[in-house]
Amino acid sequence: MSSLPNLFNPLAIGPVVIRNRIASSAHVTNFALDGFPTERHAYYLAEKAKGGIGLIIMEAMYVHPSTHARRTAIAGYAPAIIPALKQVTAKVHEHGAKIFVQLLHMGRQMVSTESRLPIMAPSAIPSQSKKEIPHAMTEREIEEIIKAFGESAKIAKDAGFDGVEIHGAHGYLIQQFLSPHTNKRTDQWGGSLDNRLRFALRVIDKVKEVCGSDMAVGIRLSGDEFTDGGLTLDDMQQIAVRLEATGKLNFINVSQCNYDGLSFATMIPDMHFPFGSFVYLAAGIKSVVADIPVFTVGRIIDPSHAEQILADNQADVVCMTRATLCDPELPNKAKEDRLDDIRYCIGCNQGCVGMMHRGFPITCTQNPTVGLERELGSGTLAPVLRPKRVLVIGGGPAGMEAARVAAIRGHQVTLWEKQSVLGGNVVLASSIPARQELSGVVRYLSHELERLGVQIRLNTEGTAQLIEQEQPDAVIVATGARPLLPELEAAEVKSVPVEDVVQGKTEVGQRVVLVDDDGHYRATSVAEYLAEQEKEVTLITPRTIEGSDIVQISWITQHTRLRSAGVTIITGSGVSGTEGHSVLVEDLYSGDESELEDIDSIVIAGVRQACDELFSELQGKVPEVYTIGDAMAPRSILEAVREGHMLARKL
Repeated sequence: MSSLPNLFNPLAIGPVVIRNRIASSAHVTNFALDGFPTERHAYYLAEKAKGGIGLIIMEAMYVHPSTHARRTAIAGYAPAIIPALKQVTAKVHEHGAKIFVQLLHMGRQMVSTESRLPIMAPSAIPSQSKKEIPHAMTEREIEEIIKAFGESAKIAKDAGFDGVEIHGAHGYLIQQFLSPHTNKRTDQWGGSLDNRLRFALRVIDKVKEVCGSDMAVGIRLSGDEFTDGGLTLDDMQQIAVRLEATGKLNFINVSQCNYDGLSFATMIPDMHFPFGSFVYLAAGIKSVVADIPVFTVGRIIDPSHAEQILADNQADVVCMTRATLCDPELPNKAKEDRLDDIRYCIGCNQGCVGMMHRGFPITCTQNPTVGLERELGSGTLAPVLRPKRVLVIGGGPAGMEAARVAAIRGHQVTLWEKQSVLGGNVVLASSIPARQELSGVVRYLSHELERLGVQIRLNTEGTAQLIEQEQPDAVIVATGARPLLPELEAAEVKSVPVEDVVQGKTEVGQRVVLVDDDGHYRATSVAEYLAEQEKEVTLITPRTIEGSDIVQISWITQHTRLRSAGVTIITGSGVSGTEGHSVLVEDLYSGDESELEDIDSIVIAGVRQACDELFSELQGKVPEVYTIGDAMAPRSILEAVREGHMLARKL
């Protein structure tokens, strides 16, 4: 019996019984092609089902052409997609999980260049993030969209889904009607709460009429818009009571926010948010909803935490979406009390929402098999016929993942690391308080290497001579990269790489210029770190914004923290030189030069150079030699882990 009895207690959601209280909420994958679901959806969601999850809510089907934002989104208004959807539901059901699908109209929170149709909303008020002024819907258009929700529900029913979730959260069309922030109508669809509720109630009526008594029907709501003039938890409690009173809903899934301002950053909270940041919203809704289950979501990664949420009666179902993306086996491992074996999500947002926002299929920093489950999923790591003696040089994430996968396949693996600990640059990055959760990458891989019997030799620098003496069959060079510093004239202002600052190798003084030529957290997190030590920090970047490669939803909170910490930000500029204790700053667009006086240090987050000398030296000296990660070309943890994984599969 599991030590998590609440988490593994079955639950009836209307006519549907789920085997446990762990769910995966709807999330964009960018797996669709020209509006059609693909085999990638089926294998991706089946992997979660195979891992023991109770309920999967498939990503949104767009209910009408006016809201079809991307060709990689699902055209939920087209009956032709039913055969592809059936493949998805069949694969999930094969492994014992239940599957719902979300129905969505985005309203004003998109742009017409995506759909090639005018965007619609209750009122002609633009979203702060999208800026485009929408068309205020006519009575006929309102009725058309209500009908469209019903037609999409029919497609879901014919495709074999166990239920549907109506998307009434995140500032999309239903929430736009509900909220006085976005609904300024004076007819029957606006004004009083009764009128603002009318659209949601009509949609629920239509969907329930189509789904009948055999399917679960629920709604996703934002428990708070976090927007001036928007819906608060008090408002949403009233709305939830009214919706439940219809008797036509079987669950309420509570999220938060809309697309306006800082509110948007809370939708997919990253590692800078506390665990379970918004569980209190679900608890607030549950306190007034009497008879139907309430779901909660947001930075719930630990099954023990999920168990406590249920035990405290804050929710009935816990959505662990990114957690089961990172480790689809999380439910099975939790049920078997193998919590140490779980690969915990670190909330980096880099592979999942980060790739999605760039228009690419989602993946995961720690789990490179996401979206490739047919080829790389569980059960595909076949044992080797001829085990090799594999020597991995470098204990960063690339080398550790290569060692892990090679050991699983049956190779005899040894890993050498020149430092006294494993982890490489992840150790440095996670030493910054705001980025400590990155250490989860090293925790999981270290645990796995020990479990698999990989021989670890620390404080051992791999040289060609030592390696030849070992006579390995294959060598994997994962020696990382080194920072390169620009040449600046004056000795009075010292230039140091961010790595030295984080390691405490140098004292930077009180007034610091930090050059962001990296575009990621190497610059912004160190600027924040120094500012928290009450340093006067000026961050300079040649790009139009600092941290330009940070995923949008996380950049918002990083920028806010930098501003709150008093960091001065200069964009479109570079350091052109130094004179005494002054730093010369050149505007790269106008050519104008300004001067920052009394500067103690210039901290550089910039170009790194691959440490690939060993790879070159080993050519012709060992039977097989490979290079991966930053030793191949300096990039991020995501690429390092993927390359380590993929190489080890080929050995």
